[in-house]
Amino acid sequence: MNILHSLSLKFRLVLLTAAFSVLLLVVGAFGMLAMSTAELRMVALYEQNLVPSSELSRVLEHMQVARTGAAEPAARSCVGLRRNA
Repeated sequence: MNILHSLSLKFRLVLLTAAFSVLLLVVGAFGMLAMSTAELRMVALYEQNLVPSSELSRVLEHMQVARTGAAEPAARSCVGLRRNA
């Protein structure tokens, strides 16, 4: 601790600023890594879940066309596929 007291105030402030700058760069690098990882996970989530659900929606539309013989699907959601009694 005596080493720090023997240094000038200007040098201690420069040393403190440099240490905090390095710490800021390290935290920023970890943040960028976390963002990259989150992006990769979101892409995987999209490809695994949303793409198959849109394919299922297309299958349901084709089934509706096949049942009714209509040229266009009646609805784009599962709710529209119910028959009114």
